[in-house]
Amino acid sequence: MRPNIVWGVIAGVALLAVGWLLGRQTGPSPAPPADGVKVVAAHPADAPAPPTVARADPHAGPTPAATATGAPARIPDDDTLRQTLPDPAMSANALYRRLRAEPIDAAAAARMQRVIDAGLVKVPYLDRDKLRVHCATTLCEIHGDFVAGASTDNVNVAMQGLQGGALREGLNAAGLEIALGSFGSDGFTIYTQPHS
Repeated sequence: MRPNIVWGVIAGVALLAVGWLLGRQTGPSPAPPADGVKVVAAHPADAPAPPTVARADPHAGPTPAATATGAPARIPDDDTLRQTLPDPAMSANALYRRLRAEPIDAAAAARMQRVIDAGLVKVPYLDRDKLRVHCATTLCEIHGDFVAGASTDNVNVAMQGLQGGALREGLNAAGLEIALGSFGSDGFTIYTQPHS
């Protein structure tokens, strides 16, 4: 190292050591001022007590006032925010129910199953014994788990394979897309549907 850099490092370490030593010094807290603060009553003893004021959460937004009729006001609709929320029809529960209510088209189900099976073969670290695929006419459900003892890195590789790569390419080529993917400690569930 160059001498200027060495001296700079030494000076920095010395400053840190001094700061650490000063921070360790403890002693008695300073005494309050000798004159103290005199406490006086805010109102005479025979006067009514002032009303209690509730403190609002400083992080909460403003609360709407009551309406003219005294009924509680409602928080107004926020169209911009609502448009960013997931479609309730695309929730795991809704897709689960839709798949089971949908009639099975044997030819369409077999075609989608072949596409999904071909993509899943390329995804490592899946427990093949627990893997199942159900297809109806437009929807498919892929449910499974990762191999026992898979490391976090192995599970991440498998999740990447399920969410992209060969599975997604095969689905796209067949006119399908992933509608929803859910991953957790109990495995994974993926729903596919025709391109929207």
